[in-house]
Amino acid sequence: MIRTNEFVVAPQSEEHEELLYRLLDGAASLWNQLTYARRQRFFEGDDIWEADCFYDEYKGLLGSATTETMTRVNDRAWRAFFARNERDPSAQPPGYWGNEDEGRDLRIFLKNQAYTLQWGRYSRLELAIGREIKPEYGLTPNKRPRVPVRGNPTWEGKRGELQITYDELADEFRAYQSVIVDSSLTRGQD
Repeated sequence: MIRTNEFVVAPQSEEHEELLYRLLDGAASLWNQLTYARRQRFFEGDDIWEADCFYDEYKGLLGSATTETMTRVNDRAWRAFFARNERDPSAQPPGYWGNEDEGRDLRIFLKNQAYTLQWGRYSRLELAIGREIKPEYGLTPNKRPRVPVRGNPTWEGKRGELQITYDELADEFRAYQSVIVDSSLTRGQD
């Protein structure tokens, strides 16, 4: 059974805050470019799955695993659209996450190997980033940035995907971690 842990990602420095903005904005840019290419192919009657040409452009910023994960999340959105479209021809294809001029919806998806969480007195998140930007943040090729987190996990189990979003109204980064838990642990909590 899949459950979700929610917590706040609380950068303690301007450098880490800038890095998070940059990653989330880069992920939104990748989403938008991929969605645009697929929408164009869809409306022209072409195979949308041949529009996966953005990996090299984003792996230096987001890292290989995150670039692939963002593409898979976009794939899921398109598969869901096709499933809905069979039942309801008026269904709309996946949309964009805002734009650069008016502001993007800032979010990123990380697969379970692209992050680690440590809970305790000094709770923190370590996340994979692209090799090209590591030197800008004083990181060696094998080092990951560590960003403090606030909150307590509700669920324990096999960790899944992590989504980080920026909540503009609350002016904070929020994280949602999917966790696969033993169904016997969730009885009476549904």
